[in-house]
Amino acid sequence: MDSCYAAVDYAYPWDKLLQRLKYSDAGDLSAHPALASSLAQITHYAAAQDAALAQALTQALRCDAVIPIPLHPERQRERGFNQSQQFAQAVLPSAARIRTDLLLRTKNTAVQADLPRDTRIANLRHAFAVAPLLISQLQGASVMLIDDVTTTTATLSAAANALRQAGATHVHALVFARTA
Repeated sequence: MDSCYAAVDYAYPWDKLLQRLKYSDAGDLSAHPALASSLAQITHYAAAQDAALAQALTQALRCDAVIPIPLHPERQRERGFNQSQQFAQAVLPSAARIRTDLLLRTKNTAVQADLPRDTRIANLRHAFAVAPLLISQLQGASVMLIDDVTTTTATLSAAANALRQAGATHVHALVFARTA
């Protein structure tokens, strides 16, 4: 991964907001767009104070593809939504290049939250693949991965590796929160 930008540190109150977005009742999906919109507003406010983050948002609009980190289909069914996709659509509403079809989550991994770094890396081995019929679209491409939070960057790194193996030249990441 070439770079990773975050709007905030993963700490109170942002950690609670992210947990609410990610793990709230899947039966009430009406709250998720509003929470994602709140994350986007906070990100844009942070970008007004941080030139590097502002540049990352501009760079995302110039990339060949903006790719939210996918969930495994089983987890997507359980949750009813993908929080990274909702964040991407809220933070970059004018980005016509948001692609949810290029990167696939091929392995239903254990929840990463409570795993140590080395276990996370092993957990994510072969967890992502590029859609076989779309590989040619990544040849020489510049890509921006979007996720809600990163702690060890294991997920982003595994996704970036799959994209690079498919031919992407540059892979950047934008997250709402990162552990300090």
